[in-house]
Amino acid sequence: MQPASPKIQTGRFVPFAFGFRPFFLLAGWSALLGIGAWMWMYGSGRGPLPGLPPQLWHGHEMLHGFVPAAIAGFMLTAVPGWTGSRGFGGPPLLLLTIAWLLGRIGFASAGVLPFYLLAIFELAFLPLVAALIAPPLLRARNRNRPLLLVLFVLWACDVAFLLALRAGDAA
Repeated sequence: MQPASPKIQTGRFVPFAFGFRPFFLLAGWSALLGIGAWMWMYGSGRGPLPGLPPQLWHGHEMLHGFVPAAIAGFMLTAVPGWTGSRGFGGPPLLLLTIAWLLGRIGFASAGVLPFYLLAIFELAFLPLVAALIAPPLLRARNRNRPLLLVLFVLWACDVAFLLALRAGDAA
């Protein structure tokens, strides 16, 4: 008699089942598309905002587009393991993905959007990530709680950049 072998689940790909799936994928696509967009902007001298040099657009998108997507993918995957809590998936993960996409679309459309919409779209993502991961980190008194401060500092840097952009002094 053969022992029963565990059944391996080979179901369909569910993009919003785990935090790393949408955000590592988005980080990769962001890097790929961002390089192409930056090369076009650098060559043509045009960008989404008049007066914003392509280098600053590229720097902003790396620090406030690519990096937060990678950080979110990591933290949404690691926090449940660190704290023994349930993973992040489903509608909250879909909401975060939409918030990240709105920030990228908003910044790419910055020349035609009212500034308040640009700011809302751009600044919503990191506080939503923090709101999702903070309860299990704080409840478990996990040693990785200072990562919430990292999210805040990254968000504050984006606020400073947007305020400088609004004042016409993004450089």
